[in-house]
Amino acid sequence: MIKKSFLFFVCLYAALAFADEYNFYMISDPHFGAAETYATDPKIPRRYRTKKNIHRADKVMPHFKNLFADIQKKSDSKTRFIIEAGDLVEGGTHNEATHKKVLTDAIDFMKQYFKFPIYMVKGNHDAFGMGGENAWKAVALKEAARYANVDKLDFANYTVKCGKDLFIFMDFYPKAKGFEFVRKTIANLKEKPRYLFVILHCPMIFTYQFLNDALPLCELLAEHNGILLAGHSHHNTVAKFEKNGKSMRQVTVSTFIQPWPMRRLRIADSGISTEQAKQMFVKKVKLKKEDRFLPVFEKKWAPFVTEYRDFSGAGYARFDVSDKGIRVSFQSVDTAQKPLTVQLLSR
Repeated sequence: MIKKSFLFFVCLYAALAFADEYNFYMISDPHFGAAETYATDPKIPRRYRTKKNIHRADKVMPHFKNLFADIQKKSDSKTRFIIEAGDLVEGGTHNEATHKKVLTDAIDFMKQYFKFPIYMVKGNHDAFGMGGENAWKAVALKEAARYANVDKLDFANYTVKCGKDLFIFMDFYPKAKGFEFVRKTIANLKEKPRYLFVILHCPMIFTYQFLNDALPLCELLAEHNGILLAGHSHHNTVAKFEKNGKSMRQVTVSTFIQPWPMRRLRIADSGISTEQAKQMFVKKVKLKKEDRFLPVFEKKWAPFVTEYRDFSGAGYARFDVSDKGIRVSFQSVDTAQKPLTVQLLSR
């Protein structure tokens, strides 16, 4: 009887110990869409037309199939969901009907491989083009609402709980008021989550696109030791922002596969130091003629970015979450290559 009771409590302890141990996957920027769907007609406004040398996802479909099959194979009983952090499709299609079809095809393609929830945020390409905004709302936003278990979403602003952790998904388009949504959600928390994640398309560390909102968001996340997940940059990066003894982490993931063989397919430590990354960003700002941002960057950003690692290549990321911390593994689309693993957070 004693042995049975002891065995029961051992099993109970084990169940409780692993209840909040799980993993999830993340992809971003696949830019799906067959070449024939893109708008090239001179009658269409220039801003909606596709460049001749633009990425063609249809040319690299075998790589995507291999990559998604690898996620399918490596997912297990502890896999909870996958995050698609924007630019699921290339956009710039002929019309709204075509855009809807491209989105539907892309989502159906993911569903073939992922039997767990697919949480999406909107990227700049997802709603780009003739009728793109309406198409995104009709197809992708409807799908996001279903996975988020809500009746309707007007924008890609929603929350998902996973055990003791909170995931805040944010629409970065100005009219969506995503920054306000994040601030209100955190302010109204009744209890502090074990881990707090914010997911949006554009990274906040080293950005000049959200001059008035990016820094306050990083400072807010630092108060909660939070993690920001993003895409957009077509780079796999890990960054750390520290201020007043508190810190937040940012991870960006790239699933952007170029249409020519073995280009941007391998993930390897680039060896770029934090200082080199800052210098490269300054050059980028000048190239983009965003000089107004330099004083802000040099005084308010650069001193507080204490870690920045950049990994070239395309693929996916797997996050392993437990009471001990969070580990992220970058897997190249060259799935024979060993993943590159970084300890993101330790407790």
